[in-house]
Amino acid sequence: MRMRQLLALSTAAGLVLSGVPVHAQSTDTSAAPPARVGQIASLHGNVSLNGQSTGGWAAAQLNYPISTGDTLYTQPDAEAAVAVNWSRITLSGGTEFAITALDNQTLQATEAQGETYLDLRYLPQGGQFVITTPRGTVTISRNGRYDIIAGDQNTPTEVTVLSGAATVNGQDVALA
Repeated sequence: MRMRQLLALSTAAGLVLSGVPVHAQSTDTSAAPPARVGQIASLHGNVSLNGQSTGGWAAAQLNYPISTGDTLYTQPDAEAAVAVNWSRITLSGGTEFAITALDNQTLQATEAQGETYLDLRYLPQGGQFVITTPRGTVTISRNGRYDIIAGDQNTPTEVTVLSGAATVNGQDVALA
């Protein structure tokens, strides 16, 4: 027993004397991890990721964590899926999808172009997915399956609700 105590004491003393902190805790909360992250669940074809940790556009990797500030782009013949808790967002070819906010209650994203299919499961009470397209904003606060085609300035956004309910707001349009 005495030998163990002596060994532990000498190890701790050696760490302190060598400059290695024994119990270092950072008080910097600006680097706190996000409350919730998604992950790239599947990739087919060429998919690019532009995120805070990638330093520009790079090839997306399976199981890579996705959070606020990350953008995915699928080439025209590619497809990708992002899992967020039990929900899944599938991006068709030619889709640009940027996550602008992700926390325990909300996922906010911008779908600049392309098509996304959302299979939303177990949304928390008061939780929602908000997808902004060039022609409006789609707000979803119920579990369900949704298909959103972004459209552009000349083509309207198309929202198909297979199950669930969505609200669409845009210029001179409000649908629920």
